[in-house]
Amino acid sequence: MQLARVDLLDAADRPLRTYSKGMLQRAGLALALINDPELVFLDEPTSGLDPLGRLLVRDIIGELRERGVTVFINSHLLSEVEATCDRVAFIKRGAVVHQLALADRRLAIELVLRVAPIDSGLLEALSRFDPDVVREGDEEIRLRVECDERIPDIVRCLVERGTNIYGVEPRRKSLEEWFIDVMGEDQRPG
Repeated sequence: MQLARVDLLDAADRPLRTYSKGMLQRAGLALALINDPELVFLDEPTSGLDPLGRLLVRDIIGELRERGVTVFINSHLLSEVEATCDRVAFIKRGAVVHQLALADRRLAIELVLRVAPIDSGLLEALSRFDPDVVREGDEEIRLRVECDERIPDIVRCLVERGTNIYGVEPRRKSLEEWFIDVMGEDQRPG
């Protein structure tokens, strides 16, 4: 029974007008799943839910995925999209302008190196990992790498050159950063 799956069985006899926003969201999800569809469209499915409700909805979406159900989610809560979805499509003025497989974010790891000394020879050596390596001040370098497996090679390069290493911070580009890059900073709040 779908009401049990969305944890509303104890409220089954109550009128919907007495439900909280989160309960209404979960009731809507139960309705969307009542006939075991192969395709589900959900609009802001975690809006108005508390943390436990969001986890419940994520679990249900994961179960649907495992059963082979295609789930389309429309949401502005990008952290929820990141936690729930496999693929993302950015839509601007009604058209898909970019698609992204979240498991395969090419060149999405920014590596921040805090090192010294920084000289042109070091920058040249690091350019084999990223031709667009950027020096930020006296002790910081930023570069992009295609995967985590490149990080030990970069550290080895630094050590072999006798560079002092104060920090190596890999940072994966967030979905919010992708959104701003794809949609442009000129967008107005919706």
